[in-house]
Amino acid sequence: MNDEQVIIPEQRLSPWHILLQLFENIKNVIIIVLGGIFGAADHADVLWLIIGGLLLSLIGWSVVQYFNQKYLMTSTTIIIKTGVFIKKSVHIPLEKVQGVNLQQNLLLQIINHYDLLIDTAGQNNGNAGTIKTLPLAQAEMIKNTIYRIQNQTHTVIEPEVLYPRTADNIYVIAITDLVKYALTGLGPLSVLISIIAVQDIVSRVVPDKVTEHLLTSVGHMGVIMGLMFASVGLLIALVVDFLREFNRYYGFTLMKKQNTLSTEAGLVGHRTAQIQLRRLQTIYTSRKPLRRLLNLATFRADTATTAGAGNDTPDDAAGVITLMPVVKYQSAWGMIGRFIGETNFERDLAWVRPVSQAAFLRWRFIISWGLVVVITGGLGMVWFIRLPVSLVVRFGIGIGLLLMAWVVYQWFVTHLQANDSRVAIDIVEQELLISQTKGLTNQEFIIPTKFIQSYTLSQSIWLAKRQLVHLQIRVRRGDSWRDIRNLYLPMQAAMQLKQQLNGLLHD
Repeated sequence: MNDEQVIIPEQRLSPWHILLQLFENIKNVIIIVLGGIFGAADHADVLWLIIGGLLLSLIGWSVVQYFNQKYLMTSTTIIIKTGVFIKKSVHIPLEKVQGVNLQQNLLLQIINHYDLLIDTAGQNNGNAGTIKTLPLAQAEMIKNTIYRIQNQTHTVIEPEVLYPRTADNIYVIAITDLVKYALTGLGPLSVLISIIAVQDIVSRVVPDKVTEHLLTSVGHMGVIMGLMFASVGLLIALVVDFLREFNRYYGFTLMKKQNTLSTEAGLVGHRTAQIQLRRLQTIYTSRKPLRRLLNLATFRADTATTAGAGNDTPDDAAGVITLMPVVKYQSAWGMIGRFIGETNFERDLAWVRPVSQAAFLRWRFIISWGLVVVITGGLGMVWFIRLPVSLVVRFGIGIGLLLMAWVVYQWFVTHLQANDSRVAIDIVEQELLISQTKGLTNQEFIIPTKFIQSYTLSQSIWLAKRQLVHLQIRVRRGDSWRDIRNLYLPMQAAMQLKQQLNGLLHD
């Protein structure tokens, strides 16, 4: 410590932290409080005595905790001290800091304070340390000082407005686009639209007499009750999913200033963060079925940090950030190019594609658990099919209906996978381009070859006979990795890709 310069002397948190710590302590003992209330419900004087004593104790404990939470920063380390009976001191070397994120819950928004999250690549949860309840100016000063020291300048800069609008480029999501994003990302909505579409087709194609006979066989009341429960469940799921997505990306803003990207988003629980461009490992688009139908795309990136850019992704994967929640697909790569440099997925390259859809279909049938679902569903349908036949026949009818639906679904998925899958290498830009479809979601990746951790070419006996090979690319994602696959590639083309990759990886 003798050779270190103290940049920020030891300080306590904002006094507002006492209030937030009190709420946290109350939340931790709420079960005990409720138990005491029910236990002493017939003795009002005792009840109020218990509540008053517990509240005073929690207030006192919150004050004690506040006076034992401090932080300081030297020219090489940020130190966070916590603990009352067991003292804890977290030392974070500034050179190891991958990113500094700011976030707010609803209470912090009311008092205009932030929690400052320090991200290093060595933490499973992405946060090596957290300094809670800081005023905006103080949080900004700490964040900017860390970045300034990392750039070998030990000068403390003055506080500035959070993410100033003097950035080089700015993207702000419009409310209409946010509504589109929230609606088109809903799984239940896809199911609902599919049900409506099937019902419309059935009403046009199937004769009325056949429909009436089916309703009579199954039972009108069973159909009505089933539709009612399904509709209520779908509506509840739709509302919950919509509100979650709307809250997550409300006011989403992406800004670029020099070599740093900044994001902020959130209605209840505001989150802000910065990430350096050199931390981006992979850029990719993601298109779910409804977004694909409406020609919309979502831009995300895998990063070398675990906390990412501070916005929760749909799958909550550490190291994945959303750069643009929704853009028109035709202009998507042009828009993202304003922030990460000119790039385009649709290039005039030697694309390698899989051999046939039949290979995909065979693979889907082998690995899918659909047959288990079909058999289980067939057993369940025994009780809903009220034809005057034996249980065995009803079971067979149930399996037959579900099997047909499963085969049609598998064919549709493999059709998308076979048409979407392709891979190419841009020797000039030193980038690997891969398009893949997982389930019904299409993804297009642009991967700088310097960020490829490893690649694998694999063959089964069946693939070897047909001169086919599976390609798997592994890239870093936070503390873990992502595997990107292209299946059933021609052997000769895959070997050419291998030679090109080896040449770029060993340069």
